[in-house]
Amino acid sequence: MTPISNTQRYTLGGFLFGLLFPFFSWILDGLFFHEMSLSLETVVQIHRINPIHFVIDSAPFVLGGAFGTIGFYIDRLKENSDLRHSNIEKYNAKNKAIIQRMRLANTFFPILIGLILVAGFLLLQDFSYKEQDDIHLIKIGSNQSTLSQKILYHSSRIPVTLEKERIRHIDSLLIALKNFKEGHENLTQKSFTLGISKEHQNSQSVRDAFDTLASSYENIVIGIDELLNPTFAIENVDSLSLQNHEAKTVRTLEKNQEEFSSRMQSIINNYEQEAKDKVTNLKIVQFVVVVVIMIFVIALSVFGLKPMIERVKQAFFDVEEANAKSILKNERLEASQEELRMNAEELRSINDNLLSAQDEIEQKQDLLNRAEKMAKMGSFVWDLETELITHSDNLPSIYRLEKGQKFNSATFREIVHPEDYKINQLALAEAATRNQKELLTHYRARPTHLSEKEDWKHYRAFSLINYNNEGEPYLLIGTAQDVTQEIVQNEKVKILFDNVEKNKERLEESQLLAKIVSYDMNIESEEIEWSASFEGIFQIDKKDFPNSLEEFRSWIEPKDLKRVVKKWEEAIENKEKFSEVYRIHVPKRATLYIKEKAYPSFDENDILIGKRGTLQDITKSEIFRLNIEQKSRLIKQQNDNFVSSVNYAQRIQFALLGSTREMKSIFKDSFVFFTPKDIVSGDFFWYAEVDNRKVIIVADCTGHGVPGAFMSLLGITLLNEIVKHHKITKPSEILDTLQREIIDILKQKTTGNKDGMDISIAVIDSERKILEFAGAKNPLVYMHKKRQRGGEEKNMTVIKGDAVSIGGRNKKVQDKKYTNHVIDLEEVETFYLYSDGYQDQFGGEEGRKFMSKRFRSLLYETSTSSMLHQRRALKMTLMDWIGTEQKQIDDICIIGITV
Repeated sequence: MTPISNTQRYTLGGFLFGLLFPFFSWILDGLFFHEMSLSLETVVQIHRINPIHFVIDSAPFVLGGAFGTIGFYIDRLKENSDLRHSNIEKYNAKNKAIIQRMRLANTFFPILIGLILVAGFLLLQDFSYKEQDDIHLIKIGSNQSTLSQKILYHSSRIPVTLEKERIRHIDSLLIALKNFKEGHENLTQKSFTLGISKEHQNSQSVRDAFDTLASSYENIVIGIDELLNPTFAIENVDSLSLQNHEAKTVRTLEKNQEEFSSRMQSIINNYEQEAKDKVTNLKIVQFVVVVVIMIFVIALSVFGLKPMIERVKQAFFDVEEANAKSILKNERLEASQEELRMNAEELRSINDNLLSAQDEIEQKQDLLNRAEKMAKMGSFVWDLETELITHSDNLPSIYRLEKGQKFNSATFREIVHPEDYKINQLALAEAATRNQKELLTHYRARPTHLSEKEDWKHYRAFSLINYNNEGEPYLLIGTAQDVTQEIVQNEKVKILFDNVEKNKERLEESQLLAKIVSYDMNIESEEIEWSASFEGIFQIDKKDFPNSLEEFRSWIEPKDLKRVVKKWEEAIENKEKFSEVYRIHVPKRATLYIKEKAYPSFDENDILIGKRGTLQDITKSEIFRLNIEQKSRLIKQQNDNFVSSVNYAQRIQFALLGSTREMKSIFKDSFVFFTPKDIVSGDFFWYAEVDNRKVIIVADCTGHGVPGAFMSLLGITLLNEIVKHHKITKPSEILDTLQREIIDILKQKTTGNKDGMDISIAVIDSERKILEFAGAKNPLVYMHKKRQRGGEEKNMTVIKGDAVSIGGRNKKVQDKKYTNHVIDLEEVETFYLYSDGYQDQFGGEEGRKFMSKRFRSLLYETSTSSMLHQRRALKMTLMDWIGTEQKQIDDICIIGITV
């Protein structure tokens, strides 16, 4: 093989060193403009944006030539060294000439590189002013603003000009519209028609501005279309209506044009600012790149090439000195040639021995390969840094690879079971963290060319881990063995062994876990043989075991003994199993509850010969059961008392509410749908007739159940006082008075109590033919008497209550008054008051709330039916909505009244 010359070596080194300059400049430009996303496309784009890269890309070739020149002169020095023996003067003269040339090269090449870079910088300045995309976009943007003004002008002239002049304005409008659309397409799609490159990228702020511009643009185009082709235009439309429509369209166009011009001016301002920033950043990058490269070149000249030449010069004189010394050494070498001959003979003898040893090693290697095949084993060396694997010849066959298939790290990952591969990687990582030298792993593998019906084979790998100086693993040396048959055999042996051991230990383990003792009793001797678990369960020494029936029965509680004896007599007589729970007194221990299960044994003549059974310590469960029974009785008694009290409270609450029959004496055509969540309710309704004014109220108190019921009783009491006693019938005044009374009674200003209620009040004044309403969060819904087309939006009105509850107010709304709404009865067919329980109920297929919109639609759809039918529809809809999966979450109260 021909050795590499210094010229080639230095040229390659200079070229590789020169690659640092374009790479560094790409990173610097990417940092300013491309956020380091240095793909091939980005590098091409960097060259287009910053042409100095074409100059910088020449650095590897320039430095390669410079370094190659130095290598060339070094080769000449070596060639000239052959003259040192024949003509020393010529030898010295040539060496001095070569060194002089090297010095000249050291000065010339940095100057050349500097000139090239300065020329590149000036060239870049010329290129930087050729970035015209932003200018084109600014120009188009300004033109779009002008076109939008022209469109507005011609549009405004169309309604006010005569036929001939009107046609001229329409033609001019169409031409302006066409140019306006083309300009917008150029802006959004970056068409080449006006010199905008499609690679041009807008900033985020400009893209956002374009997004907002789209709507203004569309509105202008739609407005022109509406002006020229009005959608309402049909035959026999009078000219005045058409002129009014056109004038209205022009006003809309004027508004959209102003919005479009404003947004377009914002885009132009952004483009102008970005163009300035781009030029500034480009100049900074140019200056930084050139300065850095100049520093590199100067540093290379001063600290690299110059010392190198000086070292070569010094090496030349060192060679001269070494040459003189070599002559002296040659004389000494000649004297030792005889000794070398003797050593050569000895080396020949050693070489013969090595050849013999090599043959023996090859024989042993062959035996080792055969042994590996017999053991289904292969060896490997895995370089973790290069991912290369060298292995013995039989390793691919062990892994069932195809003939000729190479075994490498990728192959290993493909054939190993994914779960086992992750486990092996974790094991290697854990071993590395512990600086572990040896690693034993197990895994399953199956080549990809085999079908999924083929079983996974099991392998065991033993590896030695080599670490580098930094403590990181870089090499695995080890063996891999197919242990499928071994694992199968081990599993079989393990199963057999486990069955034997489990059969021996299972009984005692299960007895200890279940606190069970087995026994076997001989009837003739009445001796009892207990299982080994007796000592652990009853915590008694073996010497104290009750070895006879008489001794054991002395442990049994006297009150339970007669029952146990009688049960045993019945079991023996009927030849049935014995099962009984009783108490025993274990010496030095507390009383235990025992569950005994046993059966009598008989011979062929039906003569009792023994008893076999188990005793189980059930003390904890029995005591727990007895406690549960006692507590259950106590809880049942308390619950019955509580339910009885709540039921009585319900009767009181319903008595205060009054019956629907009494309500119908005031509101003849009405219904009440009242469904408490619990026995008593936090929702309530209230009605009265005072001085020919009919009052109906629905309230939702804080909470439900007993707490809510207490608030409802308070509300009913206060309403009786306010309306019936003080004769206050204006809804807003009722709410204001109720608010003051609640705050005073519950002392909310001092105690911080936040309880209260949401309430809606309606009052019918038949003489004045009005319906008055006021609400604290709760609304009023009424249906119009004269139905029109348009569904519930036209024929149903919702009046919301004030967004402030009764009671529990904060300081900001503490003195807020309620609004009184007055509605003409001639407009009202039916009206409804309700709490939020119905609309907040969860249900349906997805378990969501019923929601107020669906509830009001239900009221509207059933409003044409009778009050009785409407109440039934509300009930059936609620039952279907709740279904069997949900429970009622709140009290429900709905009142409907036909006027």
